[in-house]
Amino acid sequence: MIKSRSLSGSLSGLTQSYPLLGSLPSSSSPLYQPGNPNRLHHDLRHNPRQGLTPTFPASRYSSFHHQASLTQASLPPPSSSSRTSSRTSSRTPLYLAAALTILLWSITLNFLLTYSSVSPSLLNLASHHPAAGGVDYRKRFMNPSVFNLPRGGSSSYSPSSSKVTTDEIVDVTTLTLSSLSSTFSTVLSSGLPVPSFLTLITEFANYRIHHQVPPSYKSYSVGMSLGQKDVLQNVRKIRSAYISYLEHTSSTSANIWDLIDLELEVSYHKLPKLQDPSASIGLLWIWRQLKYQVEIYENFLEGYTAKESCELAYQQTYSRYHSWFVRAIFSRSFNAAPSELVIFEHMTGLKGEDARDKAKLEMEIFVNKVKEVVEELERGIEERGINDPTRV
Repeated sequence: MIKSRSLSGSLSGLTQSYPLLGSLPSSSSPLYQPGNPNRLHHDLRHNPRQGLTPTFPASRYSSFHHQASLTQASLPPPSSSSRTSSRTSSRTPLYLAAALTILLWSITLNFLLTYSSVSPSLLNLASHHPAAGGVDYRKRFMNPSVFNLPRGGSSSYSPSSSKVTTDEIVDVTTLTLSSLSSTFSTVLSSGLPVPSFLTLITEFANYRIHHQVPPSYKSYSVGMSLGQKDVLQNVRKIRSAYISYLEHTSSTSANIWDLIDLELEVSYHKLPKLQDPSASIGLLWIWRQLKYQVEIYENFLEGYTAKESCELAYQQTYSRYHSWFVRAIFSRSFNAAPSELVIFEHMTGLKGEDARDKAKLEMEIFVNKVKEVVEELERGIEERGINDPTRV
């Protein structure tokens, strides 16, 4: 009883000292019962600190989220159209960024297709022939002594230590597909010696530009020109490795597998990924280029159009190794391909069905002979584990 009286007296004195506290209702008042819509308004009206009273839990009456929920509950629900417009407006920056990205890629691609063309020096190779006053690099390359190479003088081996930056000049103005096919058989039967093999591949790359790209087909020539430049670049890689091989060993000649085996022997590569530049990476892409061309001719022989033949061969050979941008360039080139009859007439110099018959006969010879080279290269590449799947 003493404790009860003293507590009652304390509360009474506190109420007299602070009259405002006496105006607060008791906790049993209906104003504090759940479900009363006037709870919050009453608290704010009687609270001298705008609802921040320590008498009741702040999280219950002054919480921002609680007030926001009450405010939202007093508003009508948003219509479906307003919700849709809100989502659309939030996605607008993403759509805009995607549109700008596509626009930039399109401008870049059109620029390349408009201003990239086959070099006149590649289309008019006769002007660079020795008979026209040019330099015959074939004789220089076939004779390694002109490079003044030491024999066995280096202790470490790098296939790119002697970088070659020039291409061998060959005359393909009178070269036919059947004679080119016969040379492939000769080089294969000789064991793929490096000088002869590289000369042959250079002739192959330049033949396609000179004899398979009719005039006035600029967009089509872009893809063909990229293929030609790719082949010559890989020829330079193998030639550099060949010179480095002669510097490192006491040999005076080598076949293509000698270069590859030396690179593997010194652990130059971290298989299956290949170092670039090297003979291995150069041979890998040359093999793919030859396989691609064989596939195109086989498709021609089966009756496909030029566009279909190129697309099918590309899907089977290159598509998995090329990035989206490179695939887009080749796709644009295929769409601009001339009719097969136009290509046949440009290849043979004949017209109509005579051109078709002769071109298909030469294509059949090429497929039969070069397919053996493709299979030999594929066998050696797979045995050595150098089929690098890296995309470019």
